[in-house]
Amino acid sequence: MGADNNPLSFFIVGSHGTNYSYTGELIRNTTSDGTIYQDQQGDKYSQNINQLVLGNINFGINKAHNLAYNFMMVHANNQYVGQYSGKHTESHQDSNDYTGRAIRQQTNDNLLFTHQLISSWKLSNKMKLNAGASYNRIKGLEPDRRENYLSKQDDGTYILTGSNRQKRFFSELKENDINTKVNLQYKLNDEFDNTNSALEIGYNGRFVDDKFEAVEYNFDALSGTFPIDNLQLDDLYNQANYESGKYTMSVGELNTYNVKKNVHSAYAEATYQLTSPLTANVGLRVDNVDMTVNHRVQHVEPGRESIKKTYFLPSLNLKYDLNDKNAIRMGLSKTYTLPQSKEISPYQYVNIGFASQGNPNLKPSDNYNADLKWDYYLSPSELFTVTGFFKHIVNPIGRVDQGNSAGLLSYSNISAFATVAGIEVELRKNLINRVNTATSKVNRVSLGLNASYIYTDLEVDIVNTPRR
Repeated sequence: MGADNNPLSFFIVGSHGTNYSYTGELIRNTTSDGTIYQDQQGDKYSQNINQLVLGNINFGINKAHNLAYNFMMVHANNQYVGQYSGKHTESHQDSNDYTGRAIRQQTNDNLLFTHQLISSWKLSNKMKLNAGASYNRIKGLEPDRRENYLSKQDDGTYILTGSNRQKRFFSELKENDINTKVNLQYKLNDEFDNTNSALEIGYNGRFVDDKFEAVEYNFDALSGTFPIDNLQLDDLYNQANYESGKYTMSVGELNTYNVKKNVHSAYAEATYQLTSPLTANVGLRVDNVDMTVNHRVQHVEPGRESIKKTYFLPSLNLKYDLNDKNAIRMGLSKTYTLPQSKEISPYQYVNIGFASQGNPNLKPSDNYNADLKWDYYLSPSELFTVTGFFKHIVNPIGRVDQGNSAGLLSYSNISAFATVAGIEVELRKNLINRVNTATSKVNRVSLGLNASYIYTDLEVDIVNTPRR
């Protein structure tokens, strides 16, 4: 749309999908000394609903500038009902042999909105300015998760388990994520007249605010025995029985955490054709990180912890063209890994086979990376590559079993360092490639293959277990 000098284009697409599934599950857990505390078999019935909307508006100005707006909405609703029978020493303590039935009903409803504004401005034949900003908003709900546990008696009947084993749970996570970027590119002259030679300086900013809250409602176990088949829990836990005093309800403490992350990044990089076959890219990025978590949750004292650090991140990339079909690439860089919000917040999330808790004392990981790659261009649309890679990680982060009867998993810096190395092979090959020169139509059937071998070496240091 529009005149040739100021073209306007747009598109919008949407999709909706629903699927149902059944899963047979086996859940087994042991303590660190090998004692089995959970051995259950379950049936899980799930429904997943996914919706997507994408939109774009692009406006060109005088063939020199460009302004674009992108929109994305992703909605995912996952819900399931699971019934699990067998042994669990924590959940079925009203049974002499710790066996019973667990019923879990859960819905997770997640919604993402993304807005992007991107611009490109040609200041001169050699200079170009790029600027953009984005706003992402995530809302994650777990409304009314229900957990009911029944303990099996010696005569084969079932009773509702006491000690807060009849519960309902509500949680909400909100995330606001703002990203900004601006960079200035200046083309450099080299003796080979390569258009890729350039100098670039820029700034990136990211500002994230996560807010989470959860509350749990616990119900008394109604007295009596109940049939395990065709059990209707709504006939037991309902308004009439509550008002008549057959059971009582207690409200747990409100669990909250708030994670704020501000990252300011300034960088400079240069790309230059050193010789006819050799191109080099060298850069330096400086990141200033300010990450703070405020938490008020059960199991730990309320607190506030922070990560404040400045990172200097150099990088070097070389490309050597052996000939028209073969090229060698080498890359060296330093990066870092910050803990995610769920990893650094000490809230304890309980699943059917484990409980997971964050660790506010986590340290970021420093990563030193190296890779060497051979590209073989079979044709303009076909490629065979072999890549060798190496990574040295200082303070690696992992989720590990604490070795207790509750099945608690916690995030930790599990070792002083870790080493990862490997090789990756990739192939893109056309099986059918027919080109109609008269109509410029292409009929193509392609095959893609990717395989890798990864070697990991680290000495794990976990509480309650020997170092290994």
